[in-house]
Amino acid sequence: MSVGVRHDDYRTQSQTFSWGNVEVSGWSELVHAVRSDARHQLARQAAKRGGDGIIMADSELRVWKEPCVRASTGGSSEQEDHVAEATMVGTTIARFRARRQPPRTLSVLPLGDRGDTLRKRLAAASIITPKEQ
Repeated sequence: MSVGVRHDDYRTQSQTFSWGNVEVSGWSELVHAVRSDARHQLARQAAKRGGDGIIMADSELRVWKEPCVRASTGGSSEQEDHVAEATMVGTTIARFRARRQPPRTLSVLPLGDRGDTLRKRLAAASIITPKEQ
């Protein structure tokens, strides 16, 4: 979750009172920053729990305006601030690798000529490789 606030300055106000369909860059910057921070927070939390990635379950963005706190203390003012709140919910995913089977070991190792015969039978049964002989 991330929350950001931006004061409507002169440039923002002039863009909102334009006769044309104009992007209000201050509001776009606010939304971009809040969403970016929410993604960063979600990725950081996933990495902290051992995850390699995230499957996004839900994402929500709310934007609203509020009277400017600083301007309202000096009397009545029409100045406003815009607040944006981004909430992202996801599931952490992690890679896994299958381990190779450990080599089989003999519990008894016969000595002498009987050992050669046993090794040949085991090699034929693919239990041990010729390198292990």
